[in-house]
Amino acid sequence: MGIIRAAVNAARGSLADQWLDVVEPMNMSDHILLTRGVKTDRGKKKKKDTSTVITDGSVIHVRENIMMLLVDGGGIIDYSAEPGYYTVSNSAAPSLLNGDLDDAINETFTRFKFGGTTPQKQEVFYINLGELKGLKFGTTSPIQYYDDFYNAEMFLRMHGTYSVRISDPLLFYRNVVSKSADTYGISDFGEQYQQEFLVALSSTVSKFSVDGERVSFLGSKSAELSAMMKELLAEKWHELRGIDVVSVAIGNFSYDDKSQKIINARNSGASLSGAVKALFGGTQGNQALKKAKENAKLVKETSKLDKLISKTGVKWICEKCKTKNTGKFCSNCAEKAPPSSDREYKPCTACGTDVDVTDTIPKFCPECGGSFVLA
Repeated sequence: MGIIRAAVNAARGSLADQWLDVVEPMNMSDHILLTRGVKTDRGKKKKKDTSTVITDGSVIHVRENIMMLLVDGGGIIDYSAEPGYYTVSNSAAPSLLNGDLDDAINETFTRFKFGGTTPQKQEVFYINLGELKGLKFGTTSPIQYYDDFYNAEMFLRMHGTYSVRISDPLLFYRNVVSKSADTYGISDFGEQYQQEFLVALSSTVSKFSVDGERVSFLGSKSAELSAMMKELLAEKWHELRGIDVVSVAIGNFSYDDKSQKIINARNSGASLSGAVKALFGGTQGNQALKKAKENAKLVKETSKLDKLISKTGVKWICEKCKTKNTGKFCSNCAEKAPPSSDREYKPCTACGTDVDVTDTIPKFCPECGGSFVLA
């Protein structure tokens, strides 16, 4: 039992009149992976009732980029992935025309070929060999991602689309498709396939994290992501079901609130550094940035000192020995207190001591006891 290629001119000349019916795909659109073959009356309306049953002498049309399976009682008896017209012959040996498919298809056929001898119920199924696009994915829970650049654990959600291709139509027909189904499309990819895809996606993203990739660069890694996803899913999808991942496109990804705050804070600091370097340029820019940081540190320390004075009465800290003081000289090393920019001092006419007159003018010098008179 098998198929033989029909005469080339049969489809073009008068011999076409001898074909009472031709088997064509029932429904083969861009989103259909498999569809049943039906007899058409010379390309007119499809017949009803027995239109899917193939008999000896039936003519089967195989289109470009499609594989045709001839089955009997659910078992595959022959196939062709080469475009053309074929005649069913119960006395012919299987043709097994692989087309552009890998020779491993022959091995699959040998493992699962039909074991019967008498035709029971022959049917035709067509399998789309093109790239099936538009399968959507989205992570329901955040993926954890450690980013060296931010030195923090980030949590992100990813959304996008991916595409697949049937790499082994015989495995796909045997292990995926219901034998009673007329069509099988992208919409029939169930929850299990989606979960398996998301598990592989999470593992792939984690691999990028281990390799030190910045989280913000993931959107530009579609090619690497696709190759790694194909490898991770090889056992479950390619070897078991005859399906390969072709491409993965990340539409967008978002961060949780904590991760977004980390990114904003880090980017604000990076923007300040970039602005200073752009303004001054090169080495001078680095020096200016360093000086700005030192000034910021000094302002911070001054603020701390002001708070210390308000709480303890300490007015100044000796630069020589770091002792906290309230008087005009250091109580530890006798170093004179530095002049304060926010206090006003006047010298005593008797002893020459600088007296603080910011708040009030004293009647007597606090150092020598003499009458204090402004010069």
